[in-house]
Amino acid sequence: MILEAAKSYTFTVEGTPRPWKVWARGRAPREAGHDYLVTYQQLIAATARNYWIEHGLRIIEGPISLKFRFYRPIALSAHKRQGTSMKWVARHLILRPDVTNYQKAAEDALQGIAYRSDSQVVAVTSFKLFAKCEQGYTQIEIRPWTWKGGDT
Repeated sequence: MILEAAKSYTFTVEGTPRPWKVWARGRAPREAGHDYLVTYQQLIAATARNYWIEHGLRIIEGPISLKFRFYRPIALSAHKRQGTSMKWVARHLILRPDVTNYQKAAEDALQGIAYRSDSQVVAVTSFKLFAKCEQGYTQIEIRPWTWKGGDT
């Protein structure tokens, strides 16, 4: 048996991507970033829910692959000082947060809407990029996979 890709579903979430972080309950007050993360995840969930409803889709039960493109806004200071040069972008692209933390935030937000559990994810491709506009956004592609062939 082999896995075969089905049609993919792609949508865009407007708003600056926010990374997933760990907060220990009862140990320390949450950082301000936690509220931004929750808002970002709610935005992903609402956008995915609307997309699923508009297209008459049901929650995916089998294996899936995900592709994320996280577009962060370029800092206003970069526009003034360096004209958004490729040099600035290259230097700042490799700074924190890690692309995997953006990915985890998005995967968690999609659970229960597009798919039951992130354990269904069999492949992921993620990119951390800079937007050409002042607003950040996230492009998400979800592709179900089906088993084809004989029994194993």
